[in-house]
Amino acid sequence: MRDTRVLHIINSLDRGGAESNLARLCAESAACGVSNTVLTLKQGGVLRESVAQHAHVVAAANVFDARRALSSRSSTAPDLVVGWMYAGSVAASAVAGRRLPVVWCLRHVPADIASESRTTRASLRCLRRWCAPASRRRPNLVVVNSQAGQAVHESLGLRANYCVIGNGVDVDRLIPDAQRRQSARRALQLGDDDVAVLHVARAHPHKGHRFLLDAAMRIMRAAPAVKLVMVGAGVDSLEHPIFASAAANRVRRFGDRDDLESFYAAADVLVSPSLTESFPTVVIEAMSCGVPCVVTDVGASAEIVGDSGVVVAPGSVDALEAALARMAGASRETRDELGRAARRRVVEHYTLARMAGAFAGAYRSLLVGA
Repeated sequence: MRDTRVLHIINSLDRGGAESNLARLCAESAACGVSNTVLTLKQGGVLRESVAQHAHVVAAANVFDARRALSSRSSTAPDLVVGWMYAGSVAASAVAGRRLPVVWCLRHVPADIASESRTTRASLRCLRRWCAPASRRRPNLVVVNSQAGQAVHESLGLRANYCVIGNGVDVDRLIPDAQRRQSARRALQLGDDDVAVLHVARAHPHKGHRFLLDAAMRIMRAAPAVKLVMVGAGVDSLEHPIFASAAANRVRRFGDRDDLESFYAAADVLVSPSLTESFPTVVIEAMSCGVPCVVTDVGASAEIVGDSGVVVAPGSVDALEAALARMAGASRETRDELGRAARRRVVEHYTLARMAGAFAGAYRSLLVGA
């Protein structure tokens, strides 16, 4: 039996949640009998090289160029088209029409439409129209990574056939590593008794940086061992009173990095203070490395951590402060036990192999019914 051939369309291969998950999916797909072509609507992207190791990558200047990817009658013509996020899904349906099954892969929970980009708002309007039962561009399947994602998109008028497939990570690569921990903590100038709180997210209001920094200012007054490590595009340009306070030298800020394993190794706690999420991959990455997490109750976050971490209400500095203080005040043995429980949850529920197998199964179900 030949491989299932999939054409993925995504806006870019810059670093982001959807883009990173597509890269992981392509890396694992061969084991599931799936071959991939990735068509980007923008040139370049920091993930392009890694994706190209496992998939054929092409760039299209517009939808008309994208249609040429379907014009071939050769053995490389795709069996179905998958659009990633909103612009990618619009392009997928525009390209495929009724010729091939179409999947929209929506990895986001838009909490406030007015705060989304103009492109996202326009794409959502288009997708809503195409969800009409009589539309020739109606998707065969919409894949989301959380029940919250499905509920929000349905409330926005995207009523279709849904499937929930959680994100997955490579649990054989992301592992607790005592030797790496020592070297990573030395590089970050962390002492043996320091409690490193790690936050990984690009600078964006949805990611809750303001609430985290407000909580950190309070905690650091009472807990001198706490250090905050922030990683993500734009975080080195954030403005907040903490950076002009006595606690400024206890905050380490880094831009976009591709060596997150070292930061996870150095961390004692990962915090995800987001105001909206669907399925935060950084949480399961940290958990796979044995790091307990404090998360806000958005998207699938509470389900992900279960009893291996702490869940708080979004947008509450008081709740975030209390949760982080609880983690920082716990013994190292307590945090280690929570970290072991966190890794067990990922190994059981959120492996890359599990995610890739679920996508492959969804593809084949569509093709059987086509």
